[in-house]
Amino acid sequence: HNRQLTSLNLSNNALTVEHLALLGEALQHNNHLKSLILDDNDLGVGGTNCLADGLLGNRSVTHLSIANNKICGVVSVNGRPSGQFALDGLHKLFVAIKASAVQSLTIDRNVLGSEGLMEVSAGLEEAVGVRTLSLANTKPLMMMTFSHRAPTSPAPPWAS
Repeated sequence: HNRQLTSLNLSNNALTVEHLALLGEALQHNNHLKSLILDDNDLGVGGTNCLADGLLGNRSVTHLSIANNKICGVVSVNGRPSGQFALDGLHKLFVAIKASAVQSLTIDRNVLGSEGLMEVSAGLEEAVGVRTLSLANTKPLMMMTFSHRAPTSPAPPWAS
């Protein structure tokens, strides 16, 4: 184990769910890393779940930044949401943060929707160790309500 590494920045590295699973496993056995920055990696819900698994066993990371990572499965394309919205990764992340040493959390530039913001609010009620939270640039979509209905097929051309 590297006992000298206290800050790790893996921003903009096209990390996959498999990478995050390995990182999560490593985090469970690391008690020296203080700052983890994973911005701009398109983690998605699956990667966020893997990160949460790693944080559950980690007591050293005090700063976590996961800006612009599609943590709710949605990205903004020309001001409109694109992707399948889900809260499970965000929920699991806050469960893990509650049990971790995280004091500073940056989730800027993630499309959260109103449900996501409510999940963040509920998570912060439990994660009392978080002292600093950044939600910059989660608008204009942050007030948008996402539907949890299954996607429907377009109507056939003869139906119009």
